[in-house]
Amino acid sequence: MKPPAGPTIYLREVSSTQDLIKSSEAGVVWTDNQTAGRGRHDRIWYCAPGTALAASFRFDEFTHHQSPYLVGMGLAVIVANEFDLNVQWPNDIVSDGRKIGGILTEVTDGVPIVGLGLNLTTGEFPPEIRHRATSLHLAKGEIVAPQIALKRILVALSSSLLCVDTWTNLAPEWQNRDATRGKTYSLPDGRTVVAQHITEEGHLFWMSETDSGITTLAEASYS
Repeated sequence: MKPPAGPTIYLREVSSTQDLIKSSEAGVVWTDNQTAGRGRHDRIWYCAPGTALAASFRFDEFTHHQSPYLVGMGLAVIVANEFDLNVQWPNDIVSDGRKIGGILTEVTDGVPIVGLGLNLTTGEFPPEIRHRATSLHLAKGEIVAPQIALKRILVALSSSLLCVDTWTNLAPEWQNRDATRGKTYSLPDGRTVVAQHITEEGHLFWMSETDSGITTLAEASYS
């Protein structure tokens, strides 16, 4: 993976970096005050002003990638490596099972657009997510400004040899940071299952008290 080729644009406030980058020529759009951030399945992404990095990356090098979600998973690994964190399938960046960051991969005109939300110095979270959310400062004691966090990520991309062509290529690096096993997920039919491992295609193999199966990225939800 390489840093996006286009210019990097900073905005003091934006509703969604993900929406904005799609209508620009930027390689990266970022802010420390995103007012309408979203995650997968249009979940709201909480981002306290000034305490988190919200950024979107345009990866033209992976245009028409057969599995574009691997690009987002690759960025998750790079961020986890840089800040000594872990990853959980398919798009969470965590510490001790609590979420510090999230990845959203969308495709526009064949180009993977990867959104990143990363809690840096956030000290408090809304009651509904307080039990499962944390920040780099709370988890690691680090105080990192959003612009410095982005610079570190772009430098890490510049030196990265990570290959995301297939899950087989990505898997060794992902597994070094993987904290997926034992995490609970909610299936579309309402069942709660426990993660066991990730398959050769990059999907989730799970087990319940009565069954086992595979969930794809498109079907994934969280309990």
